[in-house]
Amino acid sequence: MQIKFGTALMLAASASALQVTSPSRGDKLDLTSSNEVTWDSVESDPTSFDIQLVNEHVNPPVVKTIGTNVQTSAGSYTFSNVAAAVGYEPCLSPF
Repeated sequence: MQIKFGTALMLAASASALQVTSPSRGDKLDLTSSNEVTWDSVESDPTSFDIQLVNEHVNPPVVKTIGTNVQTSAGSYTFSNVAAAVGYEPCLSPF
């Protein structure tokens, strides 16, 4: 099963410069295998954050946390075993 990454990345903190560099907008991910999220950061970013998949196309919105306390300095995170669903967008949630 594949999921298409949403058209927008939502950042929980407007002061944060965390920016996803991969996957790109519109990329399709094969949820039956491992997937990697990569990002760029600046010195003023938090040292860790959560990575979530958010579906705002349903009411109430659904949030699936796929990474907790991810270290900003790592620059990437690999996830797998996510149940397939339509309408999810990635969200980096700084503390």
